[in-house]
Amino acid sequence: LFSYLYQSYSICVKLFLITFFFIKILIFDSLLLGCKKYFQLQQIFKNSQCQVIFFQQIKQINLL
Repeated sequence: LFSYLYQSYSICVKLFLITFFFIKILIFDSLLLGCKKYFQLQQIFKNSQCQVIFFQQIKQINLL
Protein backbone atom coordinates (compact mmCIF):
# COMPACT_ATOMS: atom_id res chain seq x y z
CA LEU A 1 0.00 0.00 0.00
CA PHE A 2 2.73 2.45 0.95
CA SER A 3 4.76 1.70 -2.17
CA TYR A 4 1.67 2.31 -4.31
CA LEU A 5 1.01 5.62 -2.56
CA TYR A 6 4.65 6.61 -2.98
CA GLN A 7 4.58 5.75 -6.70
CA SER A 8 1.40 7.73 -7.33
CA TYR A 9 2.81 10.63 -5.29
CA SER A 10 6.10 10.67 -7.22
CA ILE A 11 4.18 10.61 -10.53
CA CYS A 12 2.13 13.57 -9.32
CA VAL A 13 5.26 15.47 -8.36
CA LYS A 14 6.90 14.68 -11.71
CA LEU A 15 3.82 15.85 -13.61
CA PHE A 16 3.66 19.02 -11.53
CA LEU A 17 7.33 19.79 -12.14
CA ILE A 18 7.03 19.13 -15.88
CA THR A 19 3.94 21.34 -16.25
CA PHE A 20 5.54 24.06 -14.08
CA PHE A 21 8.68 23.88 -16.23
CA PHE A 22 6.68 24.24 -19.46
CA ILE A 23 4.63 27.12 -18.03
CA LYS A 24 7.87 28.86 -17.06
CA ILE A 25 9.23 28.41 -20.59
CA LEU A 26 5.98 29.71 -22.11
CA ILE A 27 5.96 32.79 -19.87
CA PHE A 28 9.67 33.35 -20.46
CA ASP A 29 9.29 33.12 -24.26
CA SER A 30 6.18 35.28 -24.38
CA LEU A 31 7.89 37.96 -22.28
CA LEU A 32 10.91 37.91 -24.56
CA LEU A 33 8.76 38.13 -27.71
CA GLY A 34 6.59 40.83 -26.17
CA CYS A 35 9.69 42.80 -25.27
CA LYS A 36 11.11 42.51 -28.79
CA LYS A 37 7.81 43.53 -30.42
CA TYR A 38 7.39 46.41 -27.99
CA PHE A 39 10.78 47.86 -28.86
CA GLN A 40 10.31 47.28 -32.57
CA LEU A 41 7.16 49.42 -32.35
CA GLN A 42 8.56 52.02 -29.95
CA GLN A 43 12.30 52.55 -30.44
CA ILE A 44 12.19 55.71 -28.34
CA PHE A 45 12.91 53.75 -25.18
CA LYS A 46 16.28 52.15 -24.49
CA ASN A 47 16.71 48.35 -24.33
CA SER A 48 18.07 48.61 -20.79
CA GLN A 49 14.60 49.61 -19.59
CA CYS A 50 13.15 46.52 -21.24
CA GLN A 51 15.77 44.26 -19.68
CA VAL A 52 15.03 45.62 -16.20
CA ILE A 53 11.30 44.90 -16.58
CA PHE A 54 12.07 41.52 -18.12
CA PHE A 55 14.37 40.39 -15.30
CA GLN A 56 11.92 41.65 -12.67
CA GLN A 57 9.29 39.41 -14.28
CA ILE A 58 11.68 36.43 -14.27
CA LYS A 59 12.41 37.01 -10.57
CA GLN A 60 8.66 37.04 -9.85
CA ILE A 61 8.22 33.78 -11.79
CA ASN A 62 11.12 32.17 -9.93
CA LEU A 63 9.56 33.17 -6.61
CA LEU A 64 6.48 31.11 -7.51
